[in-house]
Amino acid sequence: MAKRYQAAGHQGERDWPTPKESVACQRCGKGTFATIMSYFNTESICLGCEKEEQASPRYEEAKRAENEAVRQGNYNFKGIG
Repeated sequence: MAKRYQAAGHQGERDWPTPKESVACQRCGKGTFATIMSYFNTESICLGCEKEEQASPRYEEAKRAENEAVRQGNYNFKGIG
C-alpha cells in the first residue's frame, strides 16, 4: 500500500511507493533501497559505492564518455572499465 506524502513545494498529495525489500548492490553486496548505475561499468550500485566512484581520479572521464555515447545513440554503453 502506497503512503501519501506532501511533496515539498507542491500542492496536493502524491502517492509514493513503500519499499518492501532491499536489493543487493552489485559492487559491494550490501542491501539497499536506492541504487544508481555506475559510470565505469554496467553495475547497479548503492549510494555508498557511488560516493567512492565519485572520488576516483577517472570519474569525470567516465562520466564524459558515458554522456558522449548516449548523445551518439548508444544506450548500452559498457563504461570505461
